[in-house]
Amino acid sequence: MIKVIEYASFASDIFVLPTAVTKIQSLIKDDSSSMDDFARVVKFDPTLSAQLLKIVNSPMYNFRNPVDSISRAVKILGTKSVYDLAIGYGVSAAFTDMDKHTIDLDRYWEYSVRTALFAKYWAEKLSLHEPERFFTAGLLHNIGELVVVRKTPEIALACSRFRTDQQPWEKQIEVMGYTYKDVTETLLKVWEIPAGIIECIKPIHDSPQTIGSIDSKVMQLAYHQALLETYPLFMNDITELPEQYAFSIGISAKALDDSIEHNRFRILTIVSLFMTNSFVSM
Repeated sequence: MIKVIEYASFASDIFVLPTAVTKIQSLIKDDSSSMDDFARVVKFDPTLSAQLLKIVNSPMYNFRNPVDSISRAVKILGTKSVYDLAIGYGVSAAFTDMDKHTIDLDRYWEYSVRTALFAKYWAEKLSLHEPERFFTAGLLHNIGELVVVRKTPEIALACSRFRTDQQPWEKQIEVMGYTYKDVTETLLKVWEIPAGIIECIKPIHDSPQTIGSIDSKVMQLAYHQALLETYPLFMNDITELPEQYAFSIGISAKALDDSIEHNRFRILTIVSLFMTNSFVSM
């Protein structure tokens, strides 16, 4: 049986983060770095610059006036938010050449972006620290699936054949002995992604009764909401879970419905920022 670290090592060798992302990682560790330093690094990467401006001007933020420069984007968002968004885009850009016969990549990104949007939405509603890290955690929480698809497509296919009375992660344990989340967590550590993002993801499949962190409870809620919105015909046996997770952190059923409506009109635009020619079910 392949070990988790083998998948992570494989991925770190063939999937390379953009140079701009690694430079921003260095800046975030340097207390003497300024906003101008961050803006300068982003400007040197035309693709990252274009994507950051698209994200800032998207329905994800709804700023009243257009943000037309990288310098202004950095000042408005702050360096930490720019860093988190750059990581999200950089990792998604690293995983573009995948076997479409093994995975529906459009649906994969739809699900990942839904998780990201729900996570950021609740982080803002609950006034949690640095909402952008929740968006990045949601976007990346299942990147381990793409690693497994690339290295061992036959195992990924076996994991995709979960029953209606199973959650996807339960089938992954049945097949591999661990989950895609475990592969994700290990890879993000190898890539030195901030611990705050990894810690949000780490207990995503644990029982809510065992989780004390509000950050992780928000991620669990976002995860299950995204599953039901993306795979409504196959997730009938977990339809009550989002309400259970919501009630455990004081969120009402009405607020849950509002979150779905809020993000339903944003999903198409946001997916297009991370995956070209994406089809999104509405």
